[in-house]
Amino acid sequence: MTKAAVLLADGFEEIEAITIVDVLRRGAVGVDMLATNGRDEVTGDHGIVVRADARLGTMDPYDAIILPGGHPGAVALRDNDAVIAALQEMDAA
Repeated sequence: MTKAAVLLADGFEEIEAITIVDVLRRGAVGVDMLATNGRDEVTGDHGIVVRADARLGTMDPYDAIILPGGHPGAVALRDNDAVIAALQEMDAA
């Protein structure tokens, strides 16, 4: 089964995160929403709180990593060392 990780940081653009999760899951793609803020819940730019499936940590093998945009969410992803490490790990693989 194809597997994707959607990385969520506080301030993420809700429609860019939730829509892709919905579409991929409907297409039988395994999707994990991973919180990058060290908590189980992540708050979007418009105040919608999402409970992540897990926290970003040791990365499972994923076929894709999805980075929802939005400001300040994209900046939080860019500035997160664990996110950069996960992307570098996937790139090396």
